[in-house]
Amino acid sequence: MTVRHAEMADLRSLLEMYRDLRTMGLQGCTWSEAYPSDEDIQKDLCSSRLYVMETDGRLVGALATEEDEVMELAPCDAKAASCEISRVAICREMQGRGLCRILLSETLSLLKKEGYEVIRLLVSPDNIPAVRAYLHAGFQPIGEADKYDVHWICCEKWL
Repeated sequence: MTVRHAEMADLRSLLEMYRDLRTMGLQGCTWSEAYPSDEDIQKDLCSSRLYVMETDGRLVGALATEEDEVMELAPCDAKAASCEISRVAICREMQGRGLCRILLSETLSLLKKEGYEVIRLLVSPDNIPAVRAYLHAGFQPIGEADKYDVHWICCEKWL
């Protein structure tokens, strides 16, 4: 397994993976047929804030980073170099194999090398697999908030 910054050559595979996951309808998942949109993924890719995980030349996972909005929603150190993780995806046929833990761990290592001190995220409390994955990766709940018409658990992990 390799985790790296996404490249333009990955776009087709990324769009296919995200489109498939948008329609999966997992319990507690806040995604819909419209989110994340193809435009969201293209924007993540063009801004060099998208990371992918591949095995044997095939993309099996991805996650985006963006400006940290969690610091506006929960008490935390707003002076630390931070970003927010979003749009975490593991392709449908590879789910349930612990790949999210690998994707998170490897991406967090890359983000630390890039100078980030703390990573934050929002997760729906009803998305039990995601909550478990983030807690297992060492994220700690720091509060709860409502945004985008969803109730969230706000989490952070110091690197």
